[in-house]
Formats: sequence, structure tokens, C-alpha cells
Amino acid sequence: MCPNKLNNFVYNILNNMSISDFNAVENDYNESLIKALHPSLMSVFNSIFRRAKSECTVRQQRRLTLISVQNLLTKIPKWNKGQLHQFLSIIKKNVPNIHNILNGCIEIKLKLYERCYNRRFNFDPFKIENFLHYI
Repeated sequence: MCPNKLNNFVYNILNNMSISDFNAVENDYNESLIKALHPSLMSVFNSIFRRAKSECTVRQQRRLTLISVQNLLTKIPKWNKGQLHQFLSIIKKNVPNIHNILNGCIEIKLKLYERCYNRRFNFDPFKIENFLHYI
């Protein structure tokens, strides 16, 4: 099936769904997103904790490990492209279809709002690179 026919097919299905169907699909997408991101996020959080623990051990201030972890976490939104690319490679390696899952989550929410509020929203595919700063 060519992309336009597939998009029309999916669009027709989405237009004929009930609100409860939307909620079920939304829950499925959200669950998929959480399952997909969880191992990668835990890997990053564990490395941040190990780094903070190591730094505090070297300075002989182990009681400040939690504060050090919090300081490192506040730096995530300020990551440069190299740090972001490193984290993205971990996610994409673990979950090659992460873009599809993320876009599915957003698109199903927009379709639900369209249905509830009788408005059309234009949706440009979302990039995970933009999403990561908000996790």
C-alpha cells in the first residue's frame, strides 16, 4: 500500500473510533513509550548516580551524594549536542522505533482533542531530540 493510501486508511479508522477506543489506544501508546524509555533512562540515572558517588567519595563527602546527584540532574536540560547524541544513540539502539512510538502518543492525543473539541490540529512529526530536554 502506498503511503498516501495507508495514511488515508489510518485516518479513516481514527475518524470512526469512539472516545473509549481513543483512550484505550492512548493507554497502549503511553505504556509502550514508558517501556521503551525506562531501560535507557535508568541507565543514564545509574551512571549519574555512580559519577556523583565517585566524586563525593574522592572528596570524602559521601553524605553529599544525593545533593551531587540532584546537581547533575539539573544539567540535563543544558546538555550540548554531543551529550544529547550519546544518550539518543543509547535509546535508538535499545528501541529503534522510538520515533514511531513518540509520534503515535502525540498523534492519538491530538485526534482525541480534535474529536472532543471539534477542532483540527496540524501535526508535524515530532523529533525525539526536542523531546529529551523535557523528560
